[in-house]
Amino acid sequence: MMILGMSLGQLARAREKSIESGWLHYVPGGKSKAGTYWVTIPEHAQGLGDHPTDEGGEVGSAIDTEAENDRQTIDKR
Repeated sequence: MMILGMSLGQLARAREKSIESGWLHYVPGGKSKAGTYWVTIPEHAQGLGDHPTDEGGEVGSAIDTEAENDRQTIDKR
């Protein structure tokens, strides 16, 4: 919470929204036992590139370039 600068309530709301949107799986812990979290990829985001993007570039440009390179490689075969 301190690293993120959030209160307990803010963290709980952010966690719930992440779960609802399909980006996070959460198994609550118990007394003296931490919960378990792992990242999930929602169906609508399957197939999106996971390479870094540059804030100075156009949104999606890296994905578009990669897809075009794949098409050119296939065409050459």
